[in-house]
Amino acid sequence: MTERHREFDAEHIDEQVEELLRAASEPTTSEDVDQRFVYDLRDILASYDEDQRSVDWAWSRIASRMAQPVSQSRIQRTKRMRRSWLADLRKVPVLRFGILVAACLLLLLVSSVAFALYQAKQNQHLSRTAEIPPSQKGATPTLVQTYATSEAPVYSLEWSPDGKHIVAVIGDTVKSWNALTGSDEKVYPLPRLQGAITDVRWSPDGRLIAAGTGSQLVIWNAENRQVVRVLGAQLPGSDQLIGSILNLSWLPDGKSIEALVSVEGQMLTQMFVIWHVDDGAQQRVVSLNGFATSVAWSPDRSRIATEQNGKMMIWNASTLEKVASYDAVASLFAWSPDNRSLALVVPGRDQHRQVIIYDAQTGAQKLVYSGYGNVNDIADLAWSPDGSRLLSSAWLSLYITTPDGQNTRSTGLRSEFCIWNVVDGTTLYTSAEQNQFLGALAWSPDGSFFAVGESFWGGGKSKEPLAIRIWKVS
Repeated sequence: MTERHREFDAEHIDEQVEELLRAASEPTTSEDVDQRFVYDLRDILASYDEDQRSVDWAWSRIASRMAQPVSQSRIQRTKRMRRSWLADLRKVPVLRFGILVAACLLLLLVSSVAFALYQAKQNQHLSRTAEIPPSQKGATPTLVQTYATSEAPVYSLEWSPDGKHIVAVIGDTVKSWNALTGSDEKVYPLPRLQGAITDVRWSPDGRLIAAGTGSQLVIWNAENRQVVRVLGAQLPGSDQLIGSILNLSWLPDGKSIEALVSVEGQMLTQMFVIWHVDDGAQQRVVSLNGFATSVAWSPDRSRIATEQNGKMMIWNASTLEKVASYDAVASLFAWSPDNRSLALVVPGRDQHRQVIIYDAQTGAQKLVYSGYGNVNDIADLAWSPDGSRLLSSAWLSLYITTPDGQNTRSTGLRSEFCIWNVVDGTTLYTSAEQNQFLGALAWSPDGSFFAVGESFWGGGKSKEPLAIRIWKVS
């Protein structure tokens, strides 16, 4: 059995190497191997003790630098923390569940914030587009022109795209004239009067004028008054005209025109019809499921709004496909210039009317206008071109209180028009009460003027001459 070697030293290095070589060349027994293993194991343990002493020495140096002596309790506490950490790792399924719950709560929070931002953006957009110039806040309109219509009521009004002329349905006549001077009057001939003239519209380029009369839709050259085309709704394979034209609008390209047609039969039905103006071809017919009490085309002529059986329906004007619907009862409505909002006349308290502004796509309410008092009905609505104001005409019941102060009684009806801010619903101007019924309204394209058409109360005639009055917004 060979003896375990000592550490090498410089003086006996040669002898120690030779001794190791002889030991390696000698045969060894199992007892020698075991003894060598014991020696090696002692070396390992001694090395471990040396490492432990080194670690303890380093830790005590660090602790002394921090002025915090190391205690045995601190070492025990560190060991307990390690064991606790290992125990937590064994609870991974619980941690995963906790993380899932936290993720769901985070998603809910993000969704709420996104919805709040969307609402704020909508309100900011409405406020931005409806900001009233300081010079027009509370401004009083000035009457600049009166166009007498004798005893004939005004049913429909529209400014030309260039803002120079007005076209109107006055009784059973279609007329146009210079809006500010009243000159250059033109009367457009009807091939044959089929019924009441219901609507009149300029083409987008201002070259043509279209009006519905009974089952006919007549199109004129606006300048020379010549009839360009007479259209009508027809059943497939038939030349006979059916139905009555109710409302109409040009499509954006100015080459096609669209109308809502009411057809009487065993039951009253309605349908949208699109014609190509150049050849008069009937391009599309779509029947409505239900009766539309009112209809309005968006300013860009891309969508149509109808009210049917207590629901607002939004349609694609070109394809006549329904794109949105929501609950709302309205007798009259008008699109905002940016095509995003609808002002609806809805029933209020005591059968009176009020105006509510809705998001056109979602049906969310944006504003309720409560500036009217005893309003029996609202005849027309018109947005200013910049989207900041609404012009409305209405007729009201007037009441007086009995001397004892206990009762009130009606003294008749009066009419007025109002201009109000669509952001906060404040009234900017209210006209003097009129004996005539104020009906059709229209803004000039630049928003500097608006026109108000007069009519008379149903079932009678006006005691005073009727007129279309042009007002300038200062």
